[in-house]
Amino acid sequence: MSAYKIAIDLTMDTIGNRAKAYRNLVVTVVLTGFFIIAWAIVARAISPFSGFILLFPLCSFYFHMDNRLLNRWRSILLADWVAANIEFRYFREAINANPMLPKETLQGMLETLPAMGDNVTDQGIPSATREAIAVFVSFIHACRADAIAFRTMGYATAGCSLVVAATLHNWRPLLGVIALVPIPLIRKCVKAYRQRKAGKKIVNAHEKPGFDSGKYLEVLSQFHRNPDEQIDIMEMNTGKAK
Repeated sequence: MSAYKIAIDLTMDTIGNRAKAYRNLVVTVVLTGFFIIAWAIVARAISPFSGFILLFPLCSFYFHMDNRLLNRWRSILLADWVAANIEFRYFREAINANPMLPKETLQGMLETLPAMGDNVTDQGIPSATREAIAVFVSFIHACRADAIAFRTMGYATAGCSLVVAATLHNWRPLLGVIALVPIPLIRKCVKAYRQRKAGKKIVNAHEKPGFDSGKYLEVLSQFHRNPDEQIDIMEMNTGKAK
């Protein structure tokens, strides 16, 4: 079976799974809201309405799982691209020709893949350069996935503490928010670990024969990065990641 056919099928399956997850989220939100309102009516109290706070971690968890689907899809395509089994320009042309796929969703996914521009194919990118690009792309999206995961943990911890406190009419459950204190430090450590790991791979790719730093930087320039991501990748490119 053609590698392009496999990539297209994978993309269609991923979009279908994302749509299914979104539908499940909507149903869950509606049922949760109905249960909370019914609970408040039966109990003749306003404290059950605090349960709406739990919608924040619920929605954040959906984004986390959606990100996992995207990361799996992207990692498989990047592996095929590094092995030169597919070229992303031709893959984009083939998948965009399918009128059945939701355009906005599809374009949002394709924008996370490397691209050389409208008039240049990626056939001339050496294997070592592709490897470094793939590591960089994976690093950026892994950090963003971590941010969503930690935010979900924070929402869940704070939300449960507030709901329990409101239900029991007791302030002590609010002490649960203390668990949020180490989260920024843990996130920083996880990010530093990912940076060191990705940095070693990028430096190794730099040292391989045929590495094209010009095309590497050209592809990297397409990605929108926040300031701390920019610092990370500069350190990795100069070999400072240990």
